[in-house]
Formats: sequence, structure tokens, C-alpha cells
Amino acid sequence: MAKRLVAAILAISHQSLVKCYNTKRVELVPWMPTAAQLESLYRVGYHLTYFMLQPIHLICVDNRTGNVYILAGYNEELEFQILPDGELSDEPN
Repeated sequence: MAKRLVAAILAISHQSLVKCYNTKRVELVPWMPTAAQLESLYRVGYHLTYFMLQPIHLICVDNRTGNVYILAGYNEELEFQILPDGELSDEPN
């Protein structure tokens, strides 16, 4: 199921990029997560919400590093970074 979700997200993202390119408009296109990052994001999100019962407050991509950043927990005390290869970072940058 995770692989189908990743494929669907990548397909939608690709269509958006092609649409921007075909209209010749200059737009800031946000950094797109890699397939490995999306798989890890699904796994971390599933564990946070179903096993640990923690809310997720923020998911974003750091344009400087390309890492996916996750902020979770009732008091926003849980922070995760997913590297472009899909591995979780041991320490925040």
C-alpha cells in the first residue's frame, strides 16, 4: 500500500511540474521529497498516529538540505528529519 501511495504522490507532483513548464511561467517549485523519503514518511506517520497515538503538527521539506522535517507530539516535543536516502537523521541540523 505504501508503494502505491508513493507512486500516486509522485505522479501528481510530476503533473504539476510539467504544467508549470508548459505554461512557461517562472514559479518557485517547492523541493519534492524523494520516493525513499515518502516511504519513510508513511512509516513514521503510521507509527506516530497508530502505535504511539501522537498528533502530527507539521510536515515540510527543508529547501536548504532537502530533508523532510516532521514535528509531532502533544507538546510538539517530537522532531524527526528524513534524509534524501530515506534514513532518519540521528540529530537535528
